[in-house]
Amino acid sequence: MALRGIKNLVKDLTGLSSFLGETIKLVGVGFTYLSTLIFGLFLVIYLTKTVKYWNQVKAEFHHPVKSNFFPTISISLLLLSIAYDSINQSVAYSMWIVGVILYFVFLIRILTYRVIFL
Repeated sequence: MALRGIKNLVKDLTGLSSFLGETIKLVGVGFTYLSTLIFGLFLVIYLTKTVKYWNQVKAEFHHPVKSNFFPTISISLLLLSIAYDSINQSVAYSMWIVGVILYFVFLIRILTYRVIFL
């Protein structure tokens, strides 16, 4: 449930910051940083959950429905990279590379799961 919330919140704030970045530069940059802060907060919370409740996270990762929400982490990075493109292109490119690699890993994991178990 938390992973879907991450994507929706980051997606909405990133879209807003991209729009405002084109019209009102300072406000757009502020929303980009706010999106990054919220993403970082959710990431720290989920990493803490992973460390404390490893078996529960592992079970979610192997669940046929819940595992589909793990790629929201990489999608959030891809969306943030779009917002950072007008602020700092090296940060945007780094986020994009990490997001693409993570998305590819999750894609292979989900497709492999479906082929083997369905």
